[in-house]
Formats: sequence, structure tokens, C-alpha cells
Amino acid sequence: MKTFKDSILFRFFIPLFLVCLAGVLAGIGIIYYRSKELLYELKKQESLAVLSNVLELVAEYNKSLQDYQKTALEGRKRELYHLVQAAMSITEDFYKKSQKGILSSLIAKKRAIEAISAIRYGKGDYIFVITSDYKLIVHPDPKMLNVNLYDLKDPDGVYVIRDLIKAAKEAPEGEAGYLFYRWWRYLNGKKLPPEPKLSAAIFFKPWQWILGTGVYLSDIKAEVEKKKEENLKRLCGKLGEMRLERHGYAFIFDQKGNMICHPNLKNVNIIKARATDPSTGRLMFDELTEAAHKPWGENVLEYLWDKPDDRKHYIYPKIAWCAQEPSTGWYVAISAYKNEVERPIYTLIKGVLFSGFFTISFVFIVLLLLLKKLLFPIKELVTVCSEIEKSGNLCVKVREDVPGEIGILARQLNKMIEAIRKFHEELEEKVRERTKELVKKTKELEEANERLKELDRTKSAFLSSVSHELRTPLTSVLGFAKLIHKDFNKFFTPLAQDDKKLKKKAKRISENLSIIVGEGERLTRLINDVLDLAKIESGRIEWNDATFNLKELLESVTKSVSGQFAQKPEVELKLELPQDLPDIYADRDRLQQVFINLLNNAAKFTEKGYVKLGAKLEKDKVIIAVEDTGCGIPKEDLNKVFDKFHQVIHGDTLKDKPKGTGLGLAICKQIIEHYNGKIWVESELGKGSKFFVELPIKKGKQTSTPTPEVAIFKGKSLSNKPLILVVDDDEGIRSLLTQILVDVGYKVITAKNGKEAIELAKKKKPDLITMDLMMPVMDGETAIKHLREYKELKNIPIIIVSVLSKKELPADAYLEKPIDEEHFLDIVHTLLLDKKAPTTRPCLVVKKEGEELPQKAVLLCSGEIMYCRKEEVFLKIKAGFKGTVIIPYSLYHEIDVVKLSKEQNVQVVIV
Repeated sequence: MKTFKDSILFRFFIPLFLVCLAGVLAGIGIIYYRSKELLYELKKQESLAVLSNVLELVAEYNKSLQDYQKTALEGRKRELYHLVQAAMSITEDFYKKSQKGILSSLIAKKRAIEAISAIRYGKGDYIFVITSDYKLIVHPDPKMLNVNLYDLKDPDGVYVIRDLIKAAKEAPEGEAGYLFYRWWRYLNGKKLPPEPKLSAAIFFKPWQWILGTGVYLSDIKAEVEKKKEENLKRLCGKLGEMRLERHGYAFIFDQKGNMICHPNLKNVNIIKARATDPSTGRLMFDELTEAAHKPWGENVLEYLWDKPDDRKHYIYPKIAWCAQEPSTGWYVAISAYKNEVERPIYTLIKGVLFSGFFTISFVFIVLLLLLKKLLFPIKELVTVCSEIEKSGNLCVKVREDVPGEIGILARQLNKMIEAIRKFHEELEEKVRERTKELVKKTKELEEANERLKELDRTKSAFLSSVSHELRTPLTSVLGFAKLIHKDFNKFFTPLAQDDKKLKKKAKRISENLSIIVGEGERLTRLINDVLDLAKIESGRIEWNDATFNLKELLESVTKSVSGQFAQKPEVELKLELPQDLPDIYADRDRLQQVFINLLNNAAKFTEKGYVKLGAKLEKDKVIIAVEDTGCGIPKEDLNKVFDKFHQVIHGDTLKDKPKGTGLGLAICKQIIEHYNGKIWVESELGKGSKFFVELPIKKGKQTSTPTPEVAIFKGKSLSNKPLILVVDDDEGIRSLLTQILVDVGYKVITAKNGKEAIELAKKKKPDLITMDLMMPVMDGETAIKHLREYKELKNIPIIIVSVLSKKELPADAYLEKPIDEEHFLDIVHTLLLDKKAPTTRPCLVVKKEGEELPQKAVLLCSGEIMYCRKEEVFLKIKAGFKGTVIIPYSLYHEIDVVKLSKEQNVQVVIV
């Protein structure tokens, strides 16, 4: 039946449409990548502009603070000037009174001194008077009065008195002179340590007095600090308004790492706090300062940080632009989350994809309509051809009035139909004549086909019989070999302890029996595959892939074929393998079959010299070679040795023909090619052959040989199928735990809330309960408390399986979801072994020197844990140990477990 897929329209339209689609997609790609570059550049410029604004704000803040400090100092100078002017006015009043004769000059000076001494202001500040002979006549410290202070210095070596007199005399008339120095402060009658001080002094010429006062700069500094805090608060407020994207922000820190402005890290030193970038492990201070010293435009840093809604998880990429403000030395940065910066890019992608989809749809419709119109005449030709094909009607014709090449095609088609019609009539006559002959031959073919079916049935019966006849004796051989191996090791090997020769012979016999058992088991598996007729005919083979060590496999293969070489003393079997052969992921038995086949073939055709098995690594593949010094292979047979049923015959007599089916190398080729490998041969007649196997080192699924896990407790086992109650409101979790437990042989009942769990526990008396905590009707915590109140239920082990962390509940074990299957089953097995054992029982862990015992081995031993060597186990028990003895499987055969399990008050767990 003809479909649209087979039509000319489809075959013509699809390539054209794909070309247009490729063009549109290429255009979308160019637009996307170009737009992405432009958006990144725009975001960069925007971020740098914001950073520049922040730098200007910091500079303005610093300038404002400096201006305020300067203004405050000038204000203080004016205050000091007015104070000394007031003292000057008092002095002038008394001077005028002395001039008018109201007071004598001595009394006038005395009263002026008394009036000036009484002046106090600020925090104990005062007016002082110095005479022209460098003596203080007004000062709060009596020790300094009327003493020549010409050489008086402050702690920094400044000559206070002489410099202050000099400044006052040199000042313009009516103005004060100023001096900076350090001096002791008097406050509430106490003398305080020296502080920076600014003094102003005026020269009263009639009496040759210097009237002065001063202010301690700490007062000005306090005002400046207060102003600094106000300005800094305003600066941080403005920074909080300057946002880069939704969660971006600006922050400032100084050269010592102190955070000055930050929305989250206030009053934090990022150096002392050891704030690091998780992606590099470096201090954030170092990375930010390095970025700040880079040229403008390159001063960017990418790092990982947390989010406001996900604190302490430093996994979110951020980007920051950094710079150093020169006037303050502060470092300024503005940061944002990368996904927010790139959000417009994703919006652009959606827009581009939508427009691209619309464009492609439009092109599709236009092309479809155009091609449909152009190909309509061709469709008519196709319809006529289809009619002829379906009905065989050769009387139909095509319209010939179509212009162009299609019209020519229509006329040629009509002529061809007419010719076919005439030929058809002649052919029918011939068919009738030959039909009679075909009927006769058909009958003969049916008879032959029936005979072939009978042969096929005979073949199937033969293969079935052969399969049975081979499996039956092989099973007996394998079974008796295992029994002999077991009895030999148990009864005869101990008898050879004192006889070295007999002991060596016993070891050899034991090893040979091991090889027989191993090879018998492998042969059984191979026979099951080879003799399964359905698999052979359909080509279905089961591949039991696993990870194993290639070196160990090749050594095992060599050991397996060593018996064949023992019969040929003139042929040496060599094994040359590098130490670093990798693990490989494949079917171990299949590969073993390949190399045993190659070694057996080499032994078969080699009478003198050697057979060597070697390997080498080449990048991501390994090449194994089997080389012999046998008779070699003729050149004309090199390309046929891997064909089915092909055998190389040396010589002209039947005795030179090798025995076998001729399938060995063909099967080897199929196995190697299944793993994307190669197998080939190089040979020279009379000089030997060399077969090569090349295998890729497939990393695939990593598996390992499972370590047997055994749990023994006083001879008890889990074979009686204990009943486990699974409690969880989630049907999926109930199903998961049920499957895990049923797969290892437990019976399971389920409940979807605590109330149902209690009712089922009363009726069924389960051996163990798994309990969720968050459930409707009755939660797990309440259910556990109720279960512990019932006498007949309180000793049932309970495992909490929940997302909540409530390990203080009265349960025997706790697992957080999602669970680890092995961990879960370990707890179940251990609890079922001793349902009455307290959770605080002591544990004695037996271990080898330097060997780490898995943590799961002591997961229920919340009591005291002790460690000992295998030789000390029974000594510890004799010394009074009571509790659980945990033995790793590696020591299982080195400790008398049966004797140990008979000890009173001792539980034995083998992992």
C-alpha cells in the first residue's frame, strides 16, 4: 500500500524543507550567540557604571567628612578666640580703672587675676595668663604658678610657653595666635594623661600679659566620629538602594578586611572570619583585592556564595566588579548572581526560538502549497501507475495536453502502457503453457519440504538427546568431584601434615580437584548455551557481564590448559603479562572460552618449541596475543580460519586432519566482536602462528565480586520467613520496602498509618516493624509510644524510616530517607537475629592489623565497642565478655565459629 512517505511530494519536499530548516536554525544560532555577547557587554557596562557611582559616593562621603573636620576645627578656633577676647575685656576694664585712679595698679592686676581664674567652661577648661618673664599667674595647677617656664615642654618636645608667647606677639593686632601641642587635662580636680590640644593666645601689651585658653582635640574628634557615623549610615543607606539585578548589592570593606557596608555581614572582618571561595579555597579578601587592582573593565571576579533563601550552602555562582577608592583606600564591590545576570539571555533565547518556530512553520506551509501545485500533474501519472499496479488494467491512459516535460512523459507513458498490454497478452499464453509444468514441480517441492521438516524434527530430537546425554554424566562427574574435593580436604589432607612430600602431593591433588570443579561448572554453562537449539538457531546468547581483572583471567586460563601441555614435554607454555593490566567489563566465561580455545589450538599444532600468552596496553585498549612455534597456516587459509566449519588441513592424509567441529574460532570471533573488539592472525607456514585479540577497555557498569554475607546467632537462621510490618502513608515507599524484604525471603504486611499499624500488630504479632513518622490519622511517634505500652508488643524491634530526625524515640534503629538498601537489610537481619537484645549491648570486633571494618558492621552496637585480634577472642570471653562478637568474612575460616556460637551470653555476627 502506497503511503505519503513513498510519494514524490514527500521525497521532494523533505530535502528542501530540511535545507530551509537548517538555514533558519543557523540564523537563530548566529542571532543567539551574537545577542549573548552584546547582552554580556551591556551587563558589564551597566555594572561598571553602578560601581563608578558607588566610588563617587564613597569619595563624596570622605570629602564631606574632611570638610566637616576642617569646619569643626575652625569653629573651635573662633570659640577660643572669643573666650580669650572675653578675658581681654575683663583685663582692659581693670586696667582702665587703674588708669583712672579708681584702683591701684597692683590691686587692679590682682582682681583681674581673680576674675580670670574663676572662668570655667566645657569639661573643666580654663583661661590661663602668662607674664612676659615666662611665668604663669593664672592656671588651675598651683605648682605651675609663678615659676619660670621658659623651658617647659610637652611630651613631644614642643616648648609650650615660649612658642605660645611668640605666636601671640606675632599675631596681627586684635587677632589671636594659635599653637598645637599635647597637655595634661584637669577634670573634676583630677589630672588626666596628656591629650592633643589647640591653644589660642592674645598679647595684652600694657601689662605684658599673654591671655590664652585651649581645647582638647578629643572633643573635636568625638564630634567628627559622630558625624562620620551619620555620614556612613547615609552612605550605606544609599548603597542599599543601588541594586544590580534582583538580589545583587554593593558592599565596602577596608584594607584590614573590616566590612564597612554590607547588607548581611555587618561589623565582620572577612579575614578573621576566614571567608573563602569554595571553588578555589582562597580567602575572599585576597580574591576581591586582586580583582580591584586589575585594569578597569577587567576588574571582575567570579566565585561561589550562598543565597538569602539558602544560607550556608555556598554553591551558587556570583560575579562581582571591584575597585579601590583612592582617597579612603577602601575597596568597593558590586555583586550579583550569575543566573540573574543571564536571565535576559534566556528571555532572548525564548523569543528567538518562538520567532524561529513561527518562521519554520510559515516556510513549511508555503513550500507545501507550492510543491503541491507543481507536482499535481506528476501525481496524476502516479495515480495511473498505481491503478495499473492494483487492478492490472492496461486500458487506462494519461492526459497528454500538459505542457512541458510532463506532457512528453505522459505521451511516452501511454505508448509504454500499450506495448505492455500487447506483451501481456503474449505472456499469458506462455504462462498457461508453463503452469502445467509448475504444478507438477510444486508437488515435488511439497514432498521434499515434508522430508526436510522430518529431518528438522530428527535434528531437534538428536540435539535434545545429546544435551541430556552430555549433561547427565557431566553432572555426575562434577558432583563427585566436589564430594571428593570436600572429603579429601577434610579427611586426607590433615594426614599429610608431617610428610612434606605427601603434603605437596595433597596440595596438588586439591588444586587439580579445584580445577576440575571449576572447569566442570564452566563446561556445564557452555553446554547449556551451545546445545540449546533455540538459542543456536535464533542467535540469542545471554551475556553475564561483570567487572573482573584481566590478568587474573589470563593466569587462570594458563592454569586450566597446563594439563594439555604436560603431555608435550618439548613444548613450553609461557606467560608474559604486564603488572598493570586493567579491570575489564565483559562476560568472564566467554572471554575465558576464547583464550582457552586459542591456547588449545596452539598446543594441538605445536610439537616442539613454545606457546606464549602475552598482553600489552595501548591507550584505551588492550591487545592479547597467543604465539606458537607450530606448523603455521597456509596463506590461502588465513582469511578463512574464522569461518564456520572451516578447518585447516596440513598434509594429504586423513591422519593430518585435526579433530573438531570447526566452530571454535568462529565462536571466538563472534564473542570478541560483540565487545567491539577485533581478532586476527599472522602466520607463516612452517614457522608458527600468532593470534591477536584487541579489546577496548570498557568502563561501563562497575561491579565487583560480591563478598558473601553470613549472619549467625546461636544456630538460628532466617529461613522460617519472619513477618515484617511496613508502615508508611506513601504507597510507593510501602511497595519499595515490600519488594526489598520479599526478595530476600521475608513475609510482609503493610499499613498506611499508625492506627492501622497497631491493629495489625495486635492481630499478626509481626517479628519486626518499619515505621514512618509523618502520617495522617496517627503519626509514627504516637504509634511507637502505644506499641511500647502493650506487654505483648513492646519487645518487637522497630526501625524508624523517615525524613524527620527524631533519633531520641524508643526505636531500635533509625534510617533517614532515602534509604540505602544494603544498610536497611543489615539492620533488619541483625534485629531479627536477637529481638530481645538491648540496643546498648557491648560489641567485640575482630579485625586484622591495618584492615578497616565496614561501618555497617557495628551500626547497632551503640554500647561499648572493643577491638581484638583473632587469637584474643576466646581469651576475652574467658575474661567475662558478654555481648556481640562481630567477625569479618575474611576471618570466617580462621576462627572456630561453631565453638564460639556455643558460648553462653555471646552473640556471633559474621559480615
